[in-house]
Amino acid sequence: MGSLSPRLQIRVQQKQILTPGLVQMVSLLQLNKLELKEMISAEIAQNPVLEEASEGGEELSPEELQPLLEAERVSDPADQALLEVTAGPPEIAEAEYEPADSMVALAQAIPETGAGADATENPETKNADPFDEIDFGSYFDDYLDPGYKSPAAEVSEKPSFEMFLSSPVTLSDHLHSQLALVAINEAVRDAAESILGNLDDNGYLTSTPEEICNAEDHSEADMAEALRIVHTLDPAGVGCCDLRECLLVQLESRNARGGVAWNIVQDHLKMVEMKQFKDLARVLRRPMEHIEIAVNVIRHLDPRPGLRYSGPGARQVEPDVYITKDGEGR
Repeated sequence: MGSLSPRLQIRVQQKQILTPGLVQMVSLLQLNKLELKEMISAEIAQNPVLEEASEGGEELSPEELQPLLEAERVSDPADQALLEVTAGPPEIAEAEYEPADSMVALAQAIPETGAGADATENPETKNADPFDEIDFGSYFDDYLDPGYKSPAAEVSEKPSFEMFLSSPVTLSDHLHSQLALVAINEAVRDAAESILGNLDDNGYLTSTPEEICNAEDHSEADMAEALRIVHTLDPAGVGCCDLRECLLVQLESRNARGGVAWNIVQDHLKMVEMKQFKDLARVLRRPMEHIEIAVNVIRHLDPRPGLRYSGPGARQVEPDVYITKDGEGR
């Protein structure tokens, strides 16, 4: 007896799937007149929104319809002048002539008749055919097309979807918007602008404060004040030269200056990296519980505070196929 085991198989199968609209259309086409009338009555009884249109009366027989059509026929059609010209005078109609001679006679007769018609035309008796004013071709092309769109939607230029997308806020923009709200003199503001211009994606200084002073011609006092102001900006820890200074600035923003975590970061950060917690407790003369709490606080600090604003932006999706409308073609 063979063992049972799961297996993966791939098969190609053809199925005929009917949409609800197609099923309804097929079901209606197979009904006769009586069944269709009963189905419509049942739908009207179930759906209170539907209503039956009033009938125009009993159907007329062909014998009764013919006099009505004869009475509505226009006695003077719009192309009466053209019919008279094409009919021609009796002598031309009865004579035998070649097709070329008939075309010459027709060309000569049209101007004369047109001039006479203009002279004897009566505005009251001339009736325009209303069907000539309807452009049935454009009607069926525009309004009966399954993919029809209103002309306003095609002609009007709508704004691009990219205009509604919010631009990502960079670290430099975030810091400059905060620096603009700080009341400082121009010399310190210029020094702070120089510091923000020398930050990398992680929020650290790429040059030392001394190098920035020499390159930008700032005084040491202005640079020190500018560094103090930059360290108070959000996110806490930007504008530092190394990891130790970054963590200390974050602890100071939490009012933890002088605490156990502060002392560990300032003097014993290497022991935290080596996980020598018992040695830390012995060196700082603190119980092990205090060391564990301080280490937990240090672990929740951000070693790269500027990365949240300098991460990769949204990936732009490029379509595989472009469909454009060329003229009036479908």
